[in-house]
Amino acid sequence: MTEKQVPFALNALLYFLNYIQDVKCDPILPPPLIKQIKEKYKPELVIGFQEAIQWAIENRDFEFCKQIPVRYSNAEILIYFENLDILFQREGVYKLHSN
Repeated sequence: MTEKQVPFALNALLYFLNYIQDVKCDPILPPPLIKQIKEKYKPELVIGFQEAIQWAIENRDFEFCKQIPVRYSNAEILIYFENLDILFQREGVYKLHSN
């Protein structure tokens, strides 16, 4: 993974926060969006999502809230990424494009 890929996928995932009312809800993304990600998103973007989520979880000190304007704190954004990781694993999103 190159450093350039991380911000692109990271920003796309952060953008979804504009449509989320509570970072602790389950599922964190609405089912129609999950279906769209699984069926219509390009494999490169889905792989980028997985890499960005893992990167975010591993880089907890990164100032996510400064990346793009969102109404959540860094702590809340980390909860979002952790819940997103669980959701993508549960829904098989990662398996669709794994090697």
